Amino acid sequence: MLMHGLSIHQKYRLGMMAHVEAWEIIFKVGENENASRVEFNAGRIYPGMDPVEEKITAYNLGEKQAVLSYTIEEIMILGEVYVVEAGKVTFEVDDDEEDPLYGLGPVTMTVEQFLDRYPFKITIGVSNNGEMEPETGISVVTFKVEWEWESGDDELDTKWGKKAYDYYLSLEPEGDDDETLISSIVLKIELRATQVNE
Repeated sequence: MLMHGLSIHQKYRLGMMAHVEAWEIIFKVGENENASRVEFNAGRIYPGMDPVEEKITAYNLGEKQAVLSYTIEEIMILGEVYVVEAGKVTFEVDDDEEDPLYGLGPVTMTVEQFLDRYPFKITIGVSNNGEMEPETGISVVTFKVEWEWESGDDELDTKWGKKAYDYYLSLEPEGDDDETLISSIVLKIELRATQVNE
C-alpha cells in the first residue's frame, strides 16, 4: 500500500543526540584513593591529650555541581559498639549507678546528644557545606577528637579517664605497648556525593 508515494514499510532514521554529563567523585585520604565507606580512628585518649585529626578530601571531577554529605553508621568507644540507625543511637546504661539514665532500659537519642555525654569531644565537619563546583570542586571531611585537661566536669573526666585506662590494660599483652594497635574511638561513616540539578 502506498501513501503519498511512500511505502508504509519504509524505515526512517531519526537523528537524536544527547550529551551525558560526566559524573566522577574521588575520595582521598592523604595520597590514597579510598572507598565511600571509611573508618575514622583515634588511638589512646586521655585528659590533656593532643587533638587527633583525620581528613578525607573529595574531588568533583564531573561536569555538574555536587554536594558531599555523610552518615555515621557505627560508633565504637572504648570497645563498646553502638549502631546508628536513622541518625539515632539506642543503648543501655547498666554499669554506672551515678548516670541519670541508669536502669531506664534502652534509651534512644540523636548522635549529637549521644556524643555530648562524654568529656572528650568528637566532631565531624564538612568544608564549604559540602558544595563542590564542577570539574574542580573540593570538599574536606574532618574528624577530630580532643579532650582538654579539664573538660569542666571533674566527675566525667575521672570516670572516663579510668575507663580508658582499664580498656588499654585489657588490650595490651604483657610487654607490648604498641600504640598503633589501640583504637579508643572508631566511627564508621558512609560518604555520599549527590549531583545538584540546575
